[in-house]
Amino acid sequence: MAEIKIKKRDSLIVWKEPVKKPVRDMRVTVEDGCVAVCSVGGAVINEFYPGDRKLLNEGNMLVKAYGKRAEIALYVFNNRRPVEVKWGIGRMPASYPDKRIGGIPLSVTAYGRCTILVTDARLLLNKMPESAIADGEVTPDEIVEFVQRDIISKVGPILSAELLAIGDYTLVRGRLESLADRITYGIRNMENLGLRVSDTVVENLDYTEDAKAVIEKYERGLIEPLNTRVAAEKAKQIKVMAEARAKRE
Repeated sequence: MAEIKIKKRDSLIVWKEPVKKPVRDMRVTVEDGCVAVCSVGGAVINEFYPGDRKLLNEGNMLVKAYGKRAEIALYVFNNRRPVEVKWGIGRMPASYPDKRIGGIPLSVTAYGRCTILVTDARLLLNKMPESAIADGEVTPDEIVEFVQRDIISKVGPILSAELLAIGDYTLVRGRLESLADRITYGIRNMENLGLRVSDTVVENLDYTEDAKAVIEKYERGLIEPLNTRVAAEKAKQIKVMAEARAKRE
């Protein structure tokens, strides 16, 4: 019986193992930490995990169904190799109305990183752009390029909603861990890509210069909570926008 042995490649997340000459009843042995996805003519038809006893081309069914000239390949996924994705919100800070100063809006900038893992080889293979798998290899950088923009677009609204719930600038810096947990939970669409966010770290969170000026004036007693109708109305608008964004996510 022919056998294909799949070994881990720590430098890659996905790589292609061509099946040059398919024969009947080929055993596929996959090393721990990997998943092998069988693709025939571009169609995903099976997956092989460590310890599986399934056969490739069992009973010669693949050749019978797709013909001898069909391209049969194994795309292997390293599902234990974490990928670090950096994110940051600076140009469009997260804003919320701060209760301590009576609802005057404050804005923050932040940056950090998410750690993601492959959880569904079939989904990821179908979602990745053709350009990423054309050479038969997908590096961590290509995974980052695939998901980074989407992650960044979601962090801002999540932070705005959580800051709104905290509502007090004196408490925010003590809640970075819970903010990170909410980001991890809030980025749900990674599951639809065959990926999972396993961990998030908020490396830095700071108030904008305008927000710091407002806080300084408040602490010096130079402004009173809700001292203008404009501030109150703007705070109300930010609250509505943050709640709407949180619901969409």
